[in-house]
Amino acid sequence: RSSSHFEVAWFEILNSVGLIGIVLLIRHIYLTCRDLRRKYSLSGNTNYLVLLVALIFVFLTSLTNPYMTNAIGLTFYGLCSGISSKEDLD
Repeated sequence: RSSSHFEVAWFEILNSVGLIGIVLLIRHIYLTCRDLRRKYSLSGNTNYLVLLVALIFVFLTSLTNPYMTNAIGLTFYGLCSGISSKEDLD
């Protein structure tokens, strides 16, 4: 019985969605980090900095385990992505 399950989550994503899919995912993560950094620079609100550092930590941790690709990691990433794309009201 053959299994194509990998231990490293990013290789599993690469196997599932291919090179284009993983490049688009990494690009979206980069754009989210860039937007959070820009919002912190413009507003000085440390909440953006905390989210940025936490997102980078989750991404780096996920290089060796599947945290980013499970429900908790994807929910956190979706939250960061939503906050980074939201326009400021003031």
